[in-house]
Order: sequence, then structure tokens, then C-alpha cells
Amino acid sequence: MGALATKLEPFVRELDLTAESEHFRIKYSLREKPSGRGNASGGVCDAVMIPTILDGLERLYSKLTRPPHSRQGPVVEPQAKKTLVYVLDLAAVGPGYGWPSSDHAIDPPHPPFICLPARTEHPTLDAALQYARVAAIHEATHVFNARERPIGKFSYFLWRWLNEGMAVFLETVLAGGCPDYLQYCLNWVDRPERPLDDPQACYQAAMFVRCLEKTAGEGFVSQLWTQADEEEPPVAALARMLADEKNLVFASASHEDLFGWVYCRDAYFLLDPTSTCFSPEVFARFGGRAVTEAFALGRGGRAAARDRLDHLGCRYYLIRPVGHVSGVEVRLTPRSTKGAGVLKAQLAVAAQDMRRGQTVLLRSQPSSAASEPMPVAAARLDLAAAGPIDHVVLVIANCGDEAGSDGQEYGLTIKAV
Repeated sequence: MGALATKLEPFVRELDLTAESEHFRIKYSLREKPSGRGNASGGVCDAVMIPTILDGLERLYSKLTRPPHSRQGPVVEPQAKKTLVYVLDLAAVGPGYGWPSSDHAIDPPHPPFICLPARTEHPTLDAALQYARVAAIHEATHVFNARERPIGKFSYFLWRWLNEGMAVFLETVLAGGCPDYLQYCLNWVDRPERPLDDPQACYQAAMFVRCLEKTAGEGFVSQLWTQADEEEPPVAALARMLADEKNLVFASASHEDLFGWVYCRDAYFLLDPTSTCFSPEVFARFGGRAVTEAFALGRGGRAAARDRLDHLGCRYYLIRPVGHVSGVEVRLTPRSTKGAGVLKAQLAVAAQDMRRGQTVLLRSQPSSAASEPMPVAAARLDLAAAGPIDHVVLVIANCGDEAGSDGQEYGLTIKAV
């Protein structure tokens, strides 16, 4: 086990039992045995956990090796030909191993292996078994992805947000009914302004992967892993491959793009079955994505706001018409010269059942005012034929794809007519 042996080897030596499936070999122990000395907290309390883990691992293996993903299996030892999985008391190993993980020894190089917890604090056995399955699915995804970007290399960390997003997304696909992934949705709901590729928000990228797979087609996220250049950043690979393979634009303030036009908008409409982010379970637990500011406007009413937005983030503004309002007019004025031209804005009707209605894009308008040196975007959303509505949402997205586009300041003027 190379350099990693200094941490794991004493614990692995206590794992005296083996269970195997076609593609994985699990080493584990029992908390107590019918005869002999048990392994206390280092062992599983119920052996039913082991076939549950194997089931999750093989579900993932089958999913990724078959079309449309069509991936090669993980790198394995030539003799074993299987991925090793250690089930042990991770918290006892020390810092860095308090949760399920995929890792590899680096001296000498060693194929990736998986560490899963022998014990959890879930209140029921059923919840513990559900978690065991999704943890296996999650970590096996990383083992697959380590073929193209080995664990520990620079490219591995560069792609980490998409790696984690893909792993959580596959949990929802292969372990439907398990609510464990919802723990990652709280910050996704509360902080839509955080960049998509923020390393501190990598798990919540699962919602973007869901949108990506629905828009570009199932298996596209695997294409990214296998066809991107070795040192190509994931956002650059997304932009290039969406254009080349799907004739889609990833992020653009001036085109109907995947990020701003589809993902940021659809992420607001969690209860609309046509949304690429349709997630009634997320809405039931946390509500809709956080609104930066809300305005209740009667006919002739006006409102204004100023904000800032970092790259690949978005904000939502709620406009609630009061009385007889036939339309809403919005004007967006950029205030930043650095990375100019990256802000996209759209107005969308939210019906009473929270389905999305008519949507209009704010388009660039000529400006003659000396106080508005930057291009201004404006639009009017007519409500006369919209039918019963709940409100109008204004979606602002920063379509800049790197940190150089951070800190975009802008002003809004809103008028009900």
C-alpha cells in the first residue's frame, strides 16, 4: 500500500474477512464474532451491510461501463483485477479519513482503492444501509474518474467540483428514494450567487450535472472525462465540447446558453416538470432558491436595486404585481468595466402552480446618458395574456467563466405598467 500504509495498514490488518463481487473485493471485520475476538468499532455490527455495499458498487460499475457512458473500468492491480474496498472505522484512522473516500498510494504508485465506514450514526438500520449503498456509488464514481485524472494530480483537484457533482448526481440516479443527497442542496438553495466551480460548493454541482445530462444527453458528463485534454480545465472543456458535439453554447451573455438561459432559470422552477432541475423533493425540504430582493408593485410603481455577482453565479429578484398590472419593465445597467459584457438577465412568469410561463431576455439598448457608459440591457414582459400568475422572477447570471469576471456590479430599475 506504499506511502499510505503508515496511516491505513494497522487498521487494514484487522480486516480478516473478505467478500467479493465481479469487479470489487471488500476487506472488512465484525464488531463481535460468534467465536473469538471482535474488532469493536472497527467492525460492522450487521454483516448485511457488506452485500449492500457490493450492490451499490456494481450498480455504478454497470451504469458507467454500458452505453451511453461506455467507460473503461477503473485501474486495478494486474493480479487481483478488482478494486479493493476497505470497510473500517474511518474516524479512528485520523485527519482526512473521517468520511468515505477514494485514494491511492503514491510511493510506489498504486491503483485507487475505496475506504468506507464500518459504522454510522444513522438512527435506523434501514437508513444506515441506504447510506452504505450511496457512499459506495459515490466513491466508485471517483475511482472511475481517476483513470483519466489520477487522484492527487493537479488535474484531479482542478476537476474536483465536477467530480463531486457527478458522484452525487449518480447517487440520485442509482439509489432513488434515498434522501442523503439533500444534505448538499441546502447551500445550493441558499447561495445561488456562489460560482458553479467554487471548490467550497463542489457537492452542490450535482444539480448542474442533472441539467447538463438532460440538456446535452445522458452520458455527456462521461464524455467530458474521457475526451477532454489532460490539463484542460473543466469549464473550458464544457464550452468546447458542447459547441463541437451538441451545437450548444455553455455560457454567454448574448446567446441562449446552457448556464444562464437554461440552468439558472430552470433552477428557480423546481416544481415545474419541464424544468431541467425539476426537484420537488428539494423544494419540499428547503423551498425554492433564495431570492435576493422582492418587490410588490402596483401600476406605475417603481423600484431600484444595486448588487454584485461573481463568475458563474446568479441572483433572483421577485416582482409581485399588485392590482391591475399589464406588464413589467426592467433595465439592467452594468457598473463594472473589468470583464464587461458577461451579465445576462431574463424575466420569467411564475404561474400559480409554480410552473414557468413566458420568458423574455433583456437585450442591449443604446445609451446616450453620460452616466451610463456601459451597455444597458432592457426588456418588457407583457402580462395581459399571461393568465393567473403568482409573480415574475428576474434572473441575473454572470456568464463569465473565470475569476477575472468576479465582482460584477450592476444596477436595476423596475417599473410596473
